[in-house]
Amino acid sequence: MSGTQGQDRPERRIVERVAMDVDVRWRHLTRTQAGNLLGDGGQGKETDYAALAGSFSQADLDRTAKAQNLSIKGLKLVGELRTADGAKLEEGWQVLVDVLIPGQALPIRALAVVVWLTPLPQEQAEAGLFFEAVNKEGLERLGAIQARAKRGAP
Repeated sequence: MSGTQGQDRPERRIVERVAMDVDVRWRHLTRTQAGNLLGDGGQGKETDYAALAGSFSQADLDRTAKAQNLSIKGLKLVGELRTADGAKLEEGWQVLVDVLIPGQALPIRALAVVVWLTPLPQEQAEAGLFFEAVNKEGLERLGAIQARAKRGAP
């Protein structure tokens, strides 16, 4: 996929996203770390959802940004998209995200891949994240959030 998201890029979404403004904590994962969460290095076994939930504490997801839109398949992340050591987020990287929904005690945790990036002024950036793994309960919560947002309910 292209390294930028813009007017000239064809739309590839397969599900509708709804406008949101929610906090997201994230952490870049190595291929080994992501492979371990996908089970058998992502080579055909189902995702180990217990590992996805318990692999890192909430404090380990040490970067923060905002989700500007959200669906059951991904989100648009906006903010200072650098790792703790200052490296810029890159297309193709796998990240573990906690989507913090107001009024809900637990975040929705997902393993995602960065599918596009667009730099913004003042060290801000946008990134499109595609969810590679979300547990069933998380998908149900995402679906309910999306349905409420489409109805205009809080």
